[in-house]
Amino acid sequence: MRKTKFRQGKFRIQNIEKYKGNSTNIIYRSSWEKRVMSFFDTSSNVKWWNSEGLIVPYFNPLTKRVHNYFPDFVYMSKSDNAYMIEIKPFRETQPPSKRLRNYKNAVFTYIVNQSKWKQAQEFCAKQNWKFVVWTEKELTKMGI
Repeated sequence: MRKTKFRQGKFRIQNIEKYKGNSTNIIYRSSWEKRVMSFFDTSSNVKWWNSEGLIVPYFNPLTKRVHNYFPDFVYMSKSDNAYMIEIKPFRETQPPSKRLRNYKNAVFTYIVNQSKWKQAQEFCAKQNWKFVVWTEKELTKMGI
């Protein structure tokens, strides 16, 4: 899969009835997110979906404060399974290598992501949902 470039824009939805939220202001923050939006919008296996429409409070161990996490997506499948999805490059899902030029920033990102995702998993467990991080690897396997 090609490396994604950071692109932000407004997504133009085709199936408004499937979107839970303000369908006139759906923002994607990467080409990967845009492709996932297109998949949710057109897939017959998706009952409804939302982008950044949910707030999950989480404790940031670096700032020692509670912050708000806005997961990239929530969707319900036709089989009534609900998922909270985060889109991230694979490298941000792994502990950073000390050889990285920006090692300190990578560690900060990793720690914050792990805190967000732990809270997201707990939130989803209470809702009987599943929390999943999709990277370029999963997107390629799914043909997105």
